[in-house]
Amino acid sequence: MNRTTVSILILSAAMCIGLAIARAADKPLRPGRLPSDERKALVQGLRLSVQQTDKVDTRRARLAALHVPAGQGPTTVLEPGQVKARLSG
Repeated sequence: MNRTTVSILILSAAMCIGLAIARAADKPLRPGRLPSDERKALVQGLRLSVQQTDKVDTRRARLAALHVPAGQGPTTVLEPGQVKARLSG
């Protein structure tokens, strides 16, 4: 390749990079970042869903732990017995 061809290739690459940077500047958010209104709506803690047959009780939990004393229900809505518990958040 001669010098002119190399210069044209370098100039073309620089223009492509410049266009990519200009397009990125139009997007106000980076990938993985929430808009400010959604960040303000976030709630601290976890969601605990406890299911027993067809009944489900869902509430916010501060810690990722569950302790149910023997003979008591896991929540005021559910009776003592087997349950499925799911933490998310």
